Amino acid sequence: MTEISPATLSWVSDQVGGRRKIISNAWMGSASTVMHAIDVLDDRGRVRRLAVRQYADVARLATDPWYRPQDEVIALEVLEQAGAPAPRLVAADCDPLFCVAPTLLETRVPGRPLTRRPRDMDSYLRASAELLRAIHVIDIANVARLQRYAPYKPPVDLKVPTWSRRRDLWTGVLEILSRPGPSVQEGFIHRDYHPGNILRSHGRISGAIDWPTACRGPFSIDLARMRLNLAGDFRL
Repeated sequence: MTEISPATLSWVSDQVGGRRKIISNAWMGSASTVMHAIDVLDDRGRVRRLAVRQYADVARLATDPWYRPQDEVIALEVLEQAGAPAPRLVAADCDPLFCVAPTLLETRVPGRPLTRRPRDMDSYLRASAELLRAIHVIDIANVARLQRYAPYKPPVDLKVPTWSRRRDLWTGVLEILSRPGPSVQEGFIHRDYHPGNILRSHGRISGAIDWPTACRGPFSIDLARMRLNLAGDFRL
């Protein structure tokens, strides 16, 4: 779905309101969802830089509890109420009634993700931690409608990889994962917090994107996800 459908473009135009003109649209890529960048010229001559996210995987919509556009709607609404640096929800067609797939129209956060190690990694890490704190201080009562964290894959289904030469280490890890989780502080979490979802503009962090799996859960999940990517991408 690299091309956005005429029906979806018409819906986008209607949501902006007034006399408007879509002056550009570009495919931003596909991972779990399909993203398009849309620039709309409104009747005041202003360009609104928006993003269209489509939940286009029909099989996952039917079977995956972590692939629900309604959850992202809740997360974006809560983030806006808190003033957190994240996309703002413009409109949603979750059923869908007008688009070819469940679709969210969001503002675009300026900037790009980190693709190589920054000169001042300490400053980047501090700014990333400050952004994460702005997310974690959101009152958990405000996200009561979101799902509670659960692993994507139950530990009971995990096996020691056949290719590993350190089966003893894997066995130890799986034994730990089979235990009940520790008692930890919980709240609103991103769940996929890593450098690829943290944007920078003019050398400063501008916001966090990609909120489909936001939920209620242990704060340590966000820290662990970030740590995993820092180790894999930057050898930290």
